Amino acid sequence: MKDIYDRPVSGHFIVQCLDESGTILDEYENHNLIMDKARTAMSNLICDLSSAQPLNKFVLGIEGHIPGDYLTPKTSVQGFISSRSNLFSEESATFSYPIVFTNPGTSSGSCVVVSEPDLGSAVELLYVGTDVKYTIDIPVTAANGTGTVVYTEAALYAGTNIFSMKCFPGKIKDNTVSLRIIWTIKL
Repeated sequence: MKDIYDRPVSGHFIVQCLDESGTILDEYENHNLIMDKARTAMSNLICDLSSAQPLNKFVLGIEGHIPGDYLTPKTSVQGFISSRSNLFSEESATFSYPIVFTNPGTSSGSCVVVSEPDLGSAVELLYVGTDVKYTIDIPVTAANGTGTVVYTEAALYAGTNIFSMKCFPGKIKDNTVSLRIIWTIKL
């Protein structure tokens, strides 16, 4: 018998900045880091433990870059490692933007946004084969902090544990830019 699945759990991350008409102004795409706690989350789900948590939170942060250089993401040298338990922003108690949601209970559809600091974000789920894709749309009216924010890190959480994380070159967010994050987890 031969196993047809020869890849480990992995992820793919896309962040897009869009103008008010939906035109892509800027885009970054790359693989993301699957965290150590993701393996625990998957084991809990497989065992159907009462403590099992599906992916239920997305967070953007502002500390995923080399200090003084918004275009250079942190690497393992600066602590971007699979054993992290918080975003850099959460660890340093600087600005972060969390969106808590519940999955639709089907293989695709709109997630219910339970909470976010502002209003209007949408989370869509698409499950095909062994791939799970979340598309997070953050409108021009949300995630602007006190006017303009430069985001450089993001994470998907299962309960209180980071499932996957990505540091990326700075993306400017203000009231003229919406963000779309397309995050695929490949099992």
